[in-house]
Amino acid sequence: MSCLCSAQQTVVKPAAYYYPWHSNNFHNNEGYLRETIGHQPKLGEYNDRNPEVIKQHMSWSQEANIQVWITSWWGVGSLSDITMQSTVLPTIKGSTLEFAILYETLKFVGKDDVVVKKPQNIIDSINHICDNFVQHPNYYHIDGRPVLVVYLTRRLERNGIFAEVILLMRTAAAKKGYNFFIVGDHTFGNAPRMNEQYSAFDYLDAVTNYDVYGSLGQFMYSSPDALANHYQQKQLQWKQAATNQNCPFI
Repeated sequence: MSCLCSAQQTVVKPAAYYYPWHSNNFHNNEGYLRETIGHQPKLGEYNDRNPEVIKQHMSWSQEANIQVWITSWWGVGSLSDITMQSTVLPTIKGSTLEFAILYETLKFVGKDDVVVKKPQNIIDSINHICDNFVQHPNYYHIDGRPVLVVYLTRRLERNGIFAEVILLMRTAAAKKGYNFFIVGDHTFGNAPRMNEQYSAFDYLDAVTNYDVYGSLGQFMYSSPDALANHYQQKQLQWKQAATNQNCPFI
């Protein structure tokens, strides 16, 4: 779970990552972690192209005060794209539940790419998001700007293509009339030094830590003590560094 807020810290909305991956073969029959220990979802291996499934997820979200779904999106024509457009969006329309796109970067940029091989793919993906998602009445905005959460911006930076990808996104969105509020999956590992001018903060509107367990460096499930210690130390350092450069920490 993440917590999205306005850049001015006036509004706080609890949010959760949401994965419209499952369809009629439950994530391409690839299995899932809890299956190995005999745990199934409450609804069984559900088909999220069934509106009743989406309604149940909405009900549970409401009970937990989750107000925004950050929905995984793997590109035009992907399973997640089709499920979102065919089922999720029509079902949530008219409700108070909002959503934003979690841009699955690895669909468009290889994990080890040091050049953007197909910039048009990024442009086309942003055009599609603008045309098919941002215009939806339930799309989530911060300070009037549509939110886009970008996975693995930290890897893009490591590979030297971070600035190019973000600028491609912003330029494509601007041509559609939108000024995206881009949240980067960036606060992983060690934070920059307190007085260091960290350029990533200048390209992003906010930063977050998507992979909590991965950043803890522990296998499978991390202990409550390890999680608390991590956030009290590593993530606090990231928050302080980001705040010093006027980049909100989510």
